Amino acid sequence: MKLKEDDGVIMEESNRNNKKIVEELSKEKEILKSILESTADGILVTDNNGTFIEYNDNFCKMWRIAKEVIKTSREKEVLDTVKKQLKYPNKFIKGLKEIEKKGKENLDFIIFKDGRLFERFFRPLMFKGERYGNVWSFRDVTECINLEDELIKNQLLYKKIVNNLPDGILVQKDSKVVLANNVGVSLNGYEDLSQVIGKDIVDLVEFPEDVLATILEDRKEVQTGQNDIKKIEHQIIRKDGRKLDVVSQVFSFNYSGESYLTTIIQDITESKKVKEKLKIKEQIIEKSLNAILYTNLKGNIVYVNDSFLKMWGYDNLNQVVGQDTLELGIWNSAKFVRETRKTLHNKGYWIGETIARSREGIKFDVLLFVNLIKDELGKIIGQAASIINISEIKNTENELKKSREKYKKLLELLPEGVVIIDEGRIAFANKAWAKLLGVEDTKELIGEEENNLLQIHPNYKEIAAKRLKRVIEDRKLSPFLEQKFIRKSDNQILNLELAGIPLIHEDKTAIMSVVRDISERKHFEKELKKNKELYHLLIELLPDAIFLFKEDKVVLANQEALKLINCDNIEEIFGVSFEKLLNGNLIEVHPDYKEDVIKRREKLLKEETSIEFMEEKFILADGSIIDTEVGGVSFFHEDDIYIITVVRDISERKKAEKLQKKIIKEKLKLKEIEEYNKLKTQFFANISHELRTPLNIILCGLQMLDSSKGEKLADLNNSSRLKYRKMIKQNCYRLLRIIGNLIDITKLDVGFLKMNFSNYNIVSVVEDIALSVAQYAATKDINLIFDTEVEEIIIACDLDKIERIILNLLSNAIKFTDPKGFIFVNIYKKSDDVVISIKDTGIGIPKPKLDDIFVRFKQVDESLSRSHEGSGIGLSLVKELVEKHNGTISVDSEYGKGTEFIIELPIKVISKEDGIEQVVNYDKTDEIVEMINIEFSDIYSIDLM
Repeated sequence: MKLKEDDGVIMEESNRNNKKIVEELSKEKEILKSILESTADGILVTDNNGTFIEYNDNFCKMWRIAKEVIKTSREKEVLDTVKKQLKYPNKFIKGLKEIEKKGKENLDFIIFKDGRLFERFFRPLMFKGERYGNVWSFRDVTECINLEDELIKNQLLYKKIVNNLPDGILVQKDSKVVLANNVGVSLNGYEDLSQVIGKDIVDLVEFPEDVLATILEDRKEVQTGQNDIKKIEHQIIRKDGRKLDVVSQVFSFNYSGESYLTTIIQDITESKKVKEKLKIKEQIIEKSLNAILYTNLKGNIVYVNDSFLKMWGYDNLNQVVGQDTLELGIWNSAKFVRETRKTLHNKGYWIGETIARSREGIKFDVLLFVNLIKDELGKIIGQAASIINISEIKNTENELKKSREKYKKLLELLPEGVVIIDEGRIAFANKAWAKLLGVEDTKELIGEEENNLLQIHPNYKEIAAKRLKRVIEDRKLSPFLEQKFIRKSDNQILNLELAGIPLIHEDKTAIMSVVRDISERKHFEKELKKNKELYHLLIELLPDAIFLFKEDKVVLANQEALKLINCDNIEEIFGVSFEKLLNGNLIEVHPDYKEDVIKRREKLLKEETSIEFMEEKFILADGSIIDTEVGGVSFFHEDDIYIITVVRDISERKKAEKLQKKIIKEKLKLKEIEEYNKLKTQFFANISHELRTPLNIILCGLQMLDSSKGEKLADLNNSSRLKYRKMIKQNCYRLLRIIGNLIDITKLDVGFLKMNFSNYNIVSVVEDIALSVAQYAATKDINLIFDTEVEEIIIACDLDKIERIILNLLSNAIKFTDPKGFIFVNIYKKSDDVVISIKDTGIGIPKPKLDDIFVRFKQVDESLSRSHEGSGIGLSLVKELVEKHNGTISVDSEYGKGTEFIIELPIKVISKEDGIEQVVNYDKTDEIVEMINIEFSDIYSIDLM
């Protein structure tokens, strides 16, 4: 096909423009590379997988690595070369991984075997909100190694000690926080030390009004010297609304002529961290770099996150809610939507690419992950999609632009300030330079004259002119040199290190200045020494005993620790092993706690960890025993393991707890006495009723007999006379039963109840009693059935007591069993015991009442109108008589179905002096009738013999 002439001209012009764009991008890339080479620091840029992207010559020189090794991306060989040079290679590797994992800016130091010291600075390489790699900057600061090394080591050591203490610590000067440990920051609900520095403690959290007044008064007393230390337990409300119960202690101290106020906060709240899963999920979705949207079944949008709004060009959620996804430009055609929905409903998900259209009509390639949303019942209620813009991956021109932006971003991430001056005006400035000038947005600086923002200090004007001539005219690099400048916005003098780099383009020379602010470094050197002394003083003033061990040797102890072991100074225990310290003449672990102490110690020595406070006892030099709480933390410092042991004296607290337990015990005892008196009162009410009822019946019968005199008495037929005599006799038996039970209970209480043991065939005894009672049960139309698995079991027992036990249980069974019911008496052998079971099909006992039936004076039915008579001491007496035989009695019942009493007696016999076991035959036919009449006297529905 032949092109028209006009079309050819247009295509030729387009090719020239594209070529020009590529050339400009390549020039900018070369300029950025020259910037990397011009800096005095070693720069290394890696991607997220650790592959080298860019580096400068200084990096190779500083680390003594051949360029060929880096060019061929031999990362392992580079790492081996680095490790051979380092004093602490394991610590370097561990730190490297942790820094990359966190992905946050980081500044630390690296120590070499040959004495060199590097400053390492890290920043993530970010572009359009995505992390593409890491930027490492290394600076040789060996010239101050002697001072910085010692100060850094000591400062880090004391900082770790204080930061690993279990309590929060905040130090104030002039009512402003100047120092805080990690616990002090987090306990008040903050994440970073900078959030609390410069604030008053009372402004960090909320206090109840009465507590705030007390805290302010206590602080005033401590500051004015009225009190040395104030301690108060109260509640705080953190900025996140969480309420904590804490104990705070306030004390003051002077350092370098200045007064400091220290607050120690101990969290006494049981940690119950309830995670709000829904909020966490919402935050994850909202902060996701991917575009997230939810639709209903019709395909109308219900929700989108910020990433979606930005990707499609909308300002807020209201602009897209309710819109159809096809009309919004998420899908490229209706047919595509139908095919996608079919796959989605078959598989439950769909993954694929499509061409989307933004609000402005711009098309771009996206990768979609679509899932069905179901409710709790599994019903489909909508769809969720995660969208990734993949246009840049598919577009070559955008890839070039992306490369240019990455290099610009690299300059933004450099820790030094970078500014490019072209013809006296600022053409580019990174964030570090803007921060140096006190400006937030770098765009405000573009086009400004540098002299209007920063002025050379008069003492440095001559040398500055020479360095400027070297860069502009000679087009040579001007190395870093310390100079002073005056910031015009506030006339503040800045201590800077400045390097000048010529940037040549089309025979024109611009200047790129790389600036380091060294004010903080100089201040840091001064503060390191001051902080070391401050941390040491702070540890000395803590109210708990603090021991610091290096490996297994004592290297530090505060005054409370020395006081605990009765030492005058640290020299007496410095270098002493842990075992010797706690098993020597000064202090000793109580034998009951030695095994736990050893196990907890071994745990701390194995790894960086902590152990919770646990109660332990110590034996002091004078032989006294003290109660303590002991906790510990271990950490690594320069490849050595350090252990902090905190000992807290809780002797006074234990005394208070012991007194509290005694008070509770006395209260329980008083409650038992009150309950017993209540039962006795109830018993006397019941027993009065029990005594009065038979007496009234006897009196009534006698009155009936006495009311008929002379010849009228003869008119009474024999049936009536027998009826009154039987009524009087039965109620006399009933009185005998009540009085007999009272006498036995009294004898049991005072220990005068005599037991007469003889050897009996218990099977025969129980069988004879059961058969004797059977005829009484028959008068109530109740079937009593006896069964046994053995014919003879000889045991030593008190026959009278056994009869009373069996008769009482049978009486209860008859009393609470309806006509046509059954009573089963069974006896069998179980190991070394004989078991007697009495089971009925009566009304049963409610489950809540089962625990009360053997309690003296207690009755299942306590009302005066109960359906059966009773004093409430029968089953209590049965239980005590069984126990006098060294036996047990238990009950199993189901309300409405029946009850079973189970007696277990030990199979033991008594022997005469000649060793012969004498068995007594059971023959009490007449006596048993009398006993049955007495025991069954309160059952009016049966006929007594």
